[in-house]
Amino acid sequence: MNNFEALKQYMIPTSNLFNMLEVYKYFGENKYLEENLGDTSSYLFEQSLETDTFFIVSLLNLKISDNRLRLIITKNSHPVNNEEKQVVEVKEVLRLIRKDAINHTFNGSDILQYLNRIFGKNSHKFTTRNFGDITGAKNAHKTASIRHSFEKMLDEYHLNYNKNTFEKIYLSVTAYLEMDLMKPYSDHNDIASILALYYMINRLNIVSFKYVSFIEKLLNNIDAWENEKRLSFINFPTSHLNLNGLVNILFEIIKSSYVELKEIIRTKTFDKRMLKGDGIEQTIFILPNTFSKEDIRKYHPHVSDSTINRALFKLRDDNIIAPLGKGRSARWVKIIADDDPRKLFGSHYEK
Repeated sequence: MNNFEALKQYMIPTSNLFNMLEVYKYFGENKYLEENLGDTSSYLFEQSLETDTFFIVSLLNLKISDNRLRLIITKNSHPVNNEEKQVVEVKEVLRLIRKDAINHTFNGSDILQYLNRIFGKNSHKFTTRNFGDITGAKNAHKTASIRHSFEKMLDEYHLNYNKNTFEKIYLSVTAYLEMDLMKPYSDHNDIASILALYYMINRLNIVSFKYVSFIEKLLNNIDAWENEKRLSFINFPTSHLNLNGLVNILFEIIKSSYVELKEIIRTKTFDKRMLKGDGIEQTIFILPNTFSKEDIRKYHPHVSDSTINRALFKLRDDNIIAPLGKGRSARWVKIIADDDPRKLFGSHYEK
């Protein structure tokens, strides 16, 4: 069954439709948001690339210390072994995808090349299975190879994308699921599918994902994502793929990325109107319970380390936060009670 053709009759539930409308409303703010980022944009772009890299690397189970990993990703420290080289290659692959996604199509050989850059030259090949093996077709040996079917599917995705035949997020999820079903490579098809999805997401020119990590948000929702992916295949191949669950997660991820980007812009504007240390304190109150200096810097890219440290030490002395570990990779945890008024009104509130 052709899942792209099935999109012509696809029923979109009301909840997805409302989410889609909200997402496209955010898309309408793209120009305004980029204009208001100003000189912060290049820093945030690089930081989101670094975060994307960190979360892709987390899937590889490499034996690299957290401190060393951060030095390689954020400071371009020279790799000293093969595992550290993999980290460097992940970052370069993601940078290449971001650069090429808008103006260039991708094919199965491109994804294969990315895998071989990350895991080593000639470490991966196209699988020797055929498409009949996964569809249950009779005379499977007479059906097309996975590679042929995969390239044909990508050609159809690109054709429909360029013609604007279907809503492009639904179209991208269809291609992602088709690829996940085919598993076209000899190994690491899970990483390959994420790289392909990353390519398609960047191709959509979703402004928030230039400055907020898509991979982080995806992996933070990975349990729900994997569950909806399983549900997508329930009636396959006797009926088309069920896309609504995965698409809805993507809509929610996109919306949250725009909310985060707008908060970054609001904080940037706020910084200009008040003492920088006070602005950092307010940011800390809205961060997750466990956070790092890098999380603060996302909102205050041009504030010095000393200013951030002063704010951290002040809140530590006020028994609002406590350090977890030492050194450059140290994290912090909030120890303030949820009902403490300072969470709403800031550290200057006196009980």
